[in-house]
Amino acid sequence: MLDNASFTAEDDKVTGFLGSNGAGKSTTMRAALGLATPNAGRALVDGVPFVKTPSPMTAVGAVLDAKSAHKGRSAYTHLRGLALTNGIPRSRVDEVIEFTGLASVEKRNAGAFSPGRAVRCC
Repeated sequence: MLDNASFTAEDDKVTGFLGSNGAGKSTTMRAALGLATPNAGRALVDGVPFVKTPSPMTAVGAVLDAKSAHKGRSAYTHLRGLALTNGIPRSRVDEVIEFTGLASVEKRNAGAFSPGRAVRCC
């Protein structure tokens, strides 16, 4: 259960959630992304519910499950595929790789990453 959660994630900053199992990290992200409905209150991204964002991939980048990337694809290839299908330029993929500190491992297969390497930002 999650009670009275409130935070602001700033543009161009990495926002991470720390806490023990069951603390509400995933529930908070699911609510913010419109994948779970809060019993009270609201979850907004740039002032509107995320599900009403005209171009979601240009507003928020989030990984809720480290298994979402194909284990045989590199971090770069995975992000590039997401970018291509959402009209995001290659230059933004390069920026995100650099910004998140993944440049040194961008060619490593996603299956080689520990769950803690999952990017929850940008």
